[in-house]
Amino acid sequence: MMLKPVLALAAAALLPSSALVAQAPAQSPDAWDFASEGNACMATAHSGSGGTTLSILASPTDGAFIFLVQNPGWQTLQDGEKYPVAVEFDDFGPWKIEAAARADIDADGPGLAFTVAPGREDGNGFIQEMITAGRMEIVAEGQAVGALNVTGSEQAMQGLATCLADRWANLDLEGVEGETIPASGEATPL
Repeated sequence: MMLKPVLALAAAALLPSSALVAQAPAQSPDAWDFASEGNACMATAHSGSGGTTLSILASPTDGAFIFLVQNPGWQTLQDGEKYPVAVEFDDFGPWKIEAAARADIDADGPGLAFTVAPGREDGNGFIQEMITAGRMEIVAEGQAVGALNVTGSEQAMQGLATCLADRWANLDLEGVEGETIPASGEATPL
């Protein structure tokens, strides 16, 4: 199975908030899907047909997870512009993030990407909020532009950890640089 083309996100610029449109409330995901390729692992949740999709990507040699939020309603996004967003889990309060964006990713629509380093205090806090929350909302200019039910995200993170442990155990350190998932240097690291 092919992972989302995250390599394209490495060159992504950040997007203008006017490029997004408001979306319907979050729907329950059917389940988290898992995929792996090479040393990379991915967990994905969908909010339903035409809704928001969240993919969490990682490699054992990276120090952070890449969060990719996509929505087919974001078709007006233009590559190369900065985009500040707030990510909020339930009512915990917003995480202010500069996200990297790309217009042409895959059938799930254009997306916004940012990195979360679980070894950092703020990254750990972000993940802890996510795994205890039922809902994730993306806000731009005070308006909700995407929402997703994140119920089951604790199991998703456990699935990623299991995948990463397997990849780490079988990791060939020679040539590993070509196997890592690059995150955008312009995205806000948490």
